[in-house]
Amino acid sequence: MQGAAMGVSRALRITLTTVSLAIPVAAVAEPALGPSVYGGLSFHHTEPSGNRSGDSYGSTGLSFGLDYQIPQSAVFSIVPFTALSLENSDNAASSRASVNNGVAALEGRVWYRSFFMGLHGGYYVQEVSYSDATRKGGGFGWGLSLGTKPSASLGAGLAEGTYVMVQIDHGKNLDVGPQPDADRDIKAFRLFMGYRFP
Repeated sequence: MQGAAMGVSRALRITLTTVSLAIPVAAVAEPALGPSVYGGLSFHHTEPSGNRSGDSYGSTGLSFGLDYQIPQSAVFSIVPFTALSLENSDNAASSRASVNNGVAALEGRVWYRSFFMGLHGGYYVQEVSYSDATRKGGGFGWGLSLGTKPSASLGAGLAEGTYVMVQIDHGKNLDVGPQPDADRDIKAFRLFMGYRFP
């Protein structure tokens, strides 16, 4: 019985040690004032708005952006930002096309330790270029950001202002499709690594 108890105790210590190593405690950090640049991967899905008819297509590529963070307190900041995604699609109107997506938005961020969550609203644009034609349009939408500044153990070798972030967006009624049903909705997922200047 005593041997079993010691075995359970040892297993518990090993488990707690493993968890503590795998999930380092995040350092307390306030939002920093200043500009940042970021880049990464982007994935977009475009489909007809509402019950309209028309083509749906996906696109993937690279995305780049910049923002300026304005702290309002130790736990809240305002962040205007803009981002551009350069993508390709093999199923837009059943042919290969280049798809450029852009957004200009204003975000409010809530901070907890080194983690943040933000909600933003803004204007979304899309340009779809085929070999013989180009369609472009824009509309309003909203999105969510989740991010963190890596802890000391995970961020070894990274510059002090480095952070990682994901953004999920939903743009509504972009008039980018062919007439008479031009309106399209876009859903986006972007994965970024960024650097905020001191």
